[in-house]
Amino acid sequence: TIFKQMKILYGADGGYGAKEKEQAKSYIFSNIFTNMKTVIENTANFTAMADQSAADEFLKLASGDDDSAPVVDATVGELVKKIWADAGFEATWKERANFQVQDALKYYVENIDRVSAGDYVPTEADILRSRVRTTGIQEETYFIDGIEFVMFDVGGQRNE
Repeated sequence: TIFKQMKILYGADGGYGAKEKEQAKSYIFSNIFTNMKTVIENTANFTAMADQSAADEFLKLASGDDDSAPVVDATVGELVKKIWADAGFEATWKERANFQVQDALKYYVENIDRVSAGDYVPTEADILRSRVRTTGIQEETYFIDGIEFVMFDVGGQRNE
């Protein structure tokens, strides 16, 4: 996250350009699908969902029949809202300290109408909350008060 914050504050292009925002969209969509799926799967361990059919429909979309990245369109957005409002999902979300899920999911759900719109362009806030697995070493150069800084991102997880 600090790498993303530095890019916004001191990046040569003043943050994220159109191409980078377009790329971020797929990460954000993937984060939404992955985290919704995680909470749905954990309802079996905490509180069953009242409307399992909505969860099943979402899980079918999340599994995907092809290799393309999942897309959060208006249909998926409505399904996400329906699932989020489910009492079993809500109770399981409150137990999220017991399993691994990003807190950013709540932010994305609160903004799901904007995120699922056909003309969606991620904001800097959307990008900051996204989780992107770092592969290899990322390098970025910043100039702050005339001094050059080079920052490296080598991943924050043991398996990265």
